[in-house]
Amino acid sequence: MTADRFNERKALLLQEVNTIQAAYLNASFLQLDKQNKARDLIAEYANLRDIDPSIAVTPEDVARSEEIHQALWRLIEAHIAQDYNADYLRQFAEQVNGMVDLHRARVVVGLQYRIPGPLWLSLYFMTILAMLAIGYQLGISRGGSTQVVIALALTFSTVILLVADLDRANEGALLVDQSPMSDLNLQLKELQEAAH
Repeated sequence: MTADRFNERKALLLQEVNTIQAAYLNASFLQLDKQNKARDLIAEYANLRDIDPSIAVTPEDVARSEEIHQALWRLIEAHIAQDYNADYLRQFAEQVNGMVDLHRARVVVGLQYRIPGPLWLSLYFMTILAMLAIGYQLGISRGGSTQVVIALALTFSTVILLVADLDRANEGALLVDQSPMSDLNLQLKELQEAAH
């Protein structure tokens, strides 16, 4: 379960990078006076998403991301009110819709989904039971090896630590590499500086 979610977090990150970049580029389909506003919002959004993976996402960052979504939708609604070319507008609106969908998916998969408590209890129970059974077996046979007991204890402990590490999106040693988002953020910053 945790390995699947870890892989899903990586896939969602790459999808979001591609969608943000496409939205930035497709802002050229908007009216000239709205293009810069849309690109400023998208560049800010990419900057918000470019965070150190070991730092927990704050509720303020999530709220600001959602405010940017709403501001982008208001730009789309302004174009609709002016009977703007639907084919042009669709090119931009689909990317914004993708940004909203991927934001929700990343928040849910990365911050809300966790291994349920009963599963953790089962995992601990099975580990304790296995260690007791091994200890009992070695006690009866009186020929047990201390090295075998230590190796088994370390194996069970390592498995539990790996599961716990993969279950947390912003903690531990196994974190999703954010370099694709960082690269996009730098690219958009350069484009913004060139445009202004």
